[in-house]
Amino acid sequence: MISRDTGKVPSTANSRASQANGTWQNAIVTIRIAMICMGNICRSPIAEHVLRHKASEAGLDIYIESGGTGGWHAGEPADTRAQQVLIDNGYTHRHTAQQISHTWFDNFDYLVVMDEHNRHALERIADRHPHAHAHKKKIKMLREFDDSAPRHAEVPDPYYGELQDFEDVLRMVERACDGLVQYLQRHH
Repeated sequence: MISRDTGKVPSTANSRASQANGTWQNAIVTIRIAMICMGNICRSPIAEHVLRHKASEAGLDIYIESGGTGGWHAGEPADTRAQQVLIDNGYTHRHTAQQISHTWFDNFDYLVVMDEHNRHALERIADRHPHAHAHKKKIKMLREFDDSAPRHAEVPDPYYGELQDFEDVLRMVERACDGLVQYLQRHH
């Protein structure tokens, strides 16, 4: 796992590290989760901030980061509409887009994707790894944690939509993150 501030992998020998407000602090990290979408400027940053908030409220010690399967927005902040819905709903919004790599399978316990397209992209990356089967088990669809969502439901990409589309995505993400937190409480 690489710190976004230092670019270094924190030592996990005696104590592990967690991230709070973009800085590393000494703590035990029990779960590492990556939220994944295509460009890492709309859905996955929203999911990252929502899950970080909900996990903190639940008292879970989780490291959460987000990335995109594509790199064309790397280095950019989140879409202004994504930032706005996060701010309007009381969430943090600091974000710099980044592209995932094959190392994320080694560094995260769960890689949570927003849609089938990105799930397939991660599976293709995993297929090139010696531990492909184990890595594929780490891939989860975010809305599979929302009991009210239809089976195989996706978080739609709001990029070409209006602010209301981002609000709709936020509500889907909130419900799914509630379910994800409950899942993590039961299984970790």
